[in-house]
Amino acid sequence: MHKLLYYIKFVGGHYLLLELAALTSFFGFTLNPGSLGEFMRIAGAIFIFNVLIGNYRLKQLTLGHIIFFAIFMLLLVIHFLIPDATVHRRSVRYFLAFPWLIMTIHCLAIRRSTAEHKLPEFLYLSAVILAVLIQFIAYHFFSTNESWGMYGNFHHFGYFASLTIPLLWYFFPLSKGRVRFFLALTILADMYLLFESGSRIAWLAFFSSIILTALIFFRLKQMLIGIVLFITISCLAVALSGFSDAGNRILDFFAQWRTEERVALWADTVRLLSENSLPDWIFGHGIGSFRYHFEIFTNTSEASTSIYHVFPHNVFFQIIFENGLIGFSMIFWGVTWMLLSLWRGHSRLRDKDDQNLIIVTFALLWINLVYCGLTQSFYSKFSLYPLSLICGLAFVLLEKASLNKPWHAGQLLKSFQNSKFSVLNHIGRYFKSW
Repeated sequence: MHKLLYYIKFVGGHYLLLELAALTSFFGFTLNPGSLGEFMRIAGAIFIFNVLIGNYRLKQLTLGHIIFFAIFMLLLVIHFLIPDATVHRRSVRYFLAFPWLIMTIHCLAIRRSTAEHKLPEFLYLSAVILAVLIQFIAYHFFSTNESWGMYGNFHHFGYFASLTIPLLWYFFPLSKGRVRFFLALTILADMYLLFESGSRIAWLAFFSSIILTALIFFRLKQMLIGIVLFITISCLAVALSGFSDAGNRILDFFAQWRTEERVALWADTVRLLSENSLPDWIFGHGIGSFRYHFEIFTNTSEASTSIYHVFPHNVFFQIIFENGLIGFSMIFWGVTWMLLSLWRGHSRLRDKDDQNLIIVTFALLWINLVYCGLTQSFYSKFSLYPLSLICGLAFVLLEKASLNKPWHAGQLLKSFQNSKFSVLNHIGRYFKSW
């Protein structure tokens, strides 16, 4: 029996299982986005097991993680205290799964730093390349009028390409010879998929992130060289995709932006917000509640000019409506803190690879904010899953840059761990006694 328990502890607590959870969740995002909620919960179960057997201690939580959990818990408390909240259970489930992948990445970083044998970074590069190739093949051989690659929405297809291009760029300086040549071809193919998606929101998110990161992270000479290379690859990708198709999408926007569906939806959302009471402005209506209130509004209000939508395609309006000004202030402050910290952390890191990774993390965070801010519900799996990966990676990098240190400000966690009433402490001692 003790031998069996030992093997359970060894396998369940092995850091490779954490890496496997992260990699499989990425392929879930590529192949079957509907499974993301399950992957996030599985990652959470693995993390909790590591806590129970003593592989991760509460004193290892950083200040950034404490702030994140404080915002997370306050949003939940406000949500469940609203008496007339119309709950969308799936949105709440996704939000509840949100922290676990962040903590899994932190636990993985701690375990990996002390491991003798580590998975090579080439494996992560292979995973990203394979994901792009799967999307490329699916787009050309299996796409229909209602599907793009492995997705049923062309915006999601463009979003996937916009997220994977910066990841491929990070691996480019780390590769050599034939691998670098193949990587360059993969980047070109990914750019091609981005333009083929026809998603103007994905284009906006991607190109704005490129411009912003170039301006704040690179010197003039580096920026000019990078812009020349980027324009060259973009022109090749557009040529393969078709100049006329991309141009028509842009011209259509400028010609019809006044009648754009989002504009009418935002106008109706503002009218719906104007009906808020004072408590509604402060605390909101609850997570996922917009769809129910907006359905009533579109069916009963003569001022409505848009059709029914389950979310307003504008994260600012959604958070204000569902979480109130308190929730909006906390989320906006947290995102701003992370963007500024990543910018400051770049100059504090000495390792060139870490500097490149923090640039990529900043770009990915910006892409997620812009794309999901104008296309997705804040509480959807397409928003929260990439955001959890990005936040988890950002916390680890900021800890390396000494901008996110372990939390020693109070003795609450220490006293909780040392208390004889601490369940986790007793379970950890039990497992250690094997």
